Amino acid sequence: MSLFGHYIADLTGSMPKKLTISIVLMVTISLLQGISLVVLIPLLNLVGLNVNDGSIGQFAMGISQFFELIKVQPTLPIVLMVYVVVISLIAILNRIETLQTSFIEYQFSGQLRKRLYNAITNSNWLFFRKISLQTLHMH
Repeated sequence: MSLFGHYIADLTGSMPKKLTISIVLMVTISLLQGISLVVLIPLLNLVGLNVNDGSIGQFAMGISQFFELIKVQPTLPIVLMVYVVVISLIAILNRIETLQTSFIEYQFSGQLRKRLYNAITNSNWLFFRKISLQTLHMH
């Protein structure tokens, strides 16, 4: 296994639950960012831009059907409110994800420091000294 593979295995092995939460948050944030862009389509339609043509028209039709399904008329205040809610949710999840990844980074680097310290303090220094002296005499 490569050095990167060992790193990933150590990281996932040391805190799998926190890493899973962080990955789920990243995917959710990306999905919500896409939704926030799609929510702009009826907003553009409400301000007078024709969004019924091409692939944007398919999105517009899907969003109209969604509003019909929840029995809400897509007025400017409602569309803006939905947009603000989605953007606010993205901001909250971004904050949680940033804290989560910072915690993972801090904890994992602490674990690596402890392992390195233990490896250095528990090393057989006489063995290393003997090998280094033999290497010096060979050259």
